[in-house]
Amino acid sequence: MRTLVKNGTIVTAESEYKADILIVDEKITSIGTNLEGPFDRILDAEGKYVLPGGVDNHAHFEALNTDGITTNEPYATTWVALQGGTTTIVDFCTNEPGMNLVDSVNYRLNVRAKGKVAPDIAIHACCNDFTDETVGEIKKLVEMGVPTMKLFLAYKGTSLYMDDSKLLACLEEAGKQGMTMMVHAENPDVLDKCRNDAAATGHYEPKYHYMTRPPLRRGGSRLPCHPVCGCHALSHVHCPCQLHRGWRGDPQGSCGGQGGDRRDLSPLSGAGQAQDGPSGLAHRRPVDLLSGPAGQGGPGLPMEGAE
Repeated sequence: MRTLVKNGTIVTAESEYKADILIVDEKITSIGTNLEGPFDRILDAEGKYVLPGGVDNHAHFEALNTDGITTNEPYATTWVALQGGTTTIVDFCTNEPGMNLVDSVNYRLNVRAKGKVAPDIAIHACCNDFTDETVGEIKKLVEMGVPTMKLFLAYKGTSLYMDDSKLLACLEEAGKQGMTMMVHAENPDVLDKCRNDAAATGHYEPKYHYMTRPPLRRGGSRLPCHPVCGCHALSHVHCPCQLHRGWRGDPQGSCGGQGGDRRDLSPLSGAGQAQDGPSGLAHRRPVDLLSGPAGQGGPGLPMEGAE
């Protein structure tokens, strides 16, 4: 099947230009003008932009809650993504009940999602059942095309929670195998206290989900940059100080030491105000998630996993 998209304005990450596109069997084979036929189908894109398909790298379809009950939308709804130009989703795959991660990924792709997904699909592994074989699965996951994995530092008392020994073991192996390890970066003990304090004073409104998670309670989440592993990345990052710490691999970061974030971090006092000064938040440039703080070159930060 040879399809020609002609007369459109092609938009890429670097430029914008008029050209035609030849697609052969669902693959782009040529971009240019006066492309040679014959063509089975011609689409006239005059007056339209032709863009690469979007990649949503943080999706939760048919996600299992910690009690094993599906709570998210089914894969049959993914056609909506195509309506908005998203042609690939990267879905978070937790352990199926009683399955290891490798088997869970295979089950997700070949049973749960098979024949239901409209866009292309890729997988983030997401460990919610750490066992003796979990660390050994990291190499197998990378080999089968799953180079990313999510761990949870929050939710103590549930199967999602990773203590420091499990976290470090996974980080070490991920560094050896070239896997990007994502973490839900919250300190469960401190946040439990913040939430309990809010509940004790009658604060149950949705806004307190945010107000009981001030930056230092999230940033202080057991994430030293271990010398054997340069692979960790932050997930659920809401403040510039955490972005700086995660991107720099700095255990102090811009929240610690002289000239850091001086906002009021009381969990129930609101966001507070940044003090004036060259290192205060009021004077910081916006953080570019794709290139690092203040527009400097650096690794892209993956989106976070399941809340």
